[in-house]
Amino acid sequence: MPRRKTVLAFHFEDKSKTPSKKFACDLECKRCIAKTINGQDCKRTVCVGLPYCHQHLESKMKLKVKDTRYGKGVFAWDKDKAVGAPVFKKGDLITKYEGEILTKRQLEARYGKDSTAPYGIQLENKFIDLACKRGIGGLFNHSDDREERSASLVQYRDREGSPWGIAVEADKNVLNKKQILVSYHAGANSKKKKYRFNENNAHYTKRVNK
Repeated sequence: MPRRKTVLAFHFEDKSKTPSKKFACDLECKRCIAKTINGQDCKRTVCVGLPYCHQHLESKMKLKVKDTRYGKGVFAWDKDKAVGAPVFKKGDLITKYEGEILTKRQLEARYGKDSTAPYGIQLENKFIDLACKRGIGGLFNHSDDREERSASLVQYRDREGSPWGIAVEADKNVLNKKQILVSYHAGANSKKKKYRFNENNAHYTKRVNK
């Protein structure tokens, strides 16, 4: 018999619709883009937290993914600094929000016209969806507490000034070994758009055998 393969799969279901709207996909897995200290390509495969494996995420981006009460979360992490020391300063781009680029029609085909995609963000006339291509930007948790939050989702632009993408940007000094929490709602800064992640619809990611 052929050997069964274990994959990570994303599942979405909006039971408020009749019939319910369902969407599922296997997470896209890629080789870590970093090189080892010997100059060799990293051999680790990444499915959650693209584009780096957990080891190189820490060394290259000063970030670490850990379990929290909300599930997985992203922490500022610099092994060469003391606990509580600043890792990112106000205005620093922590990471980009990178995933699949979809049209409105493609997004609605997945989630329906009246549902908000769990990992989807609108940028002008396109959408960035991390449901199936789970970049590190999709692992930041939300907090309603302004004092607890340390970063926001913002647009970043290319040299010509046109919208280029979404990034996680530090609102204040982000301290070592602290979880980086963002707001999924409108920020006080008028430059920050209102990004809504759907926390009401059922969605989950789990390992499945195929």
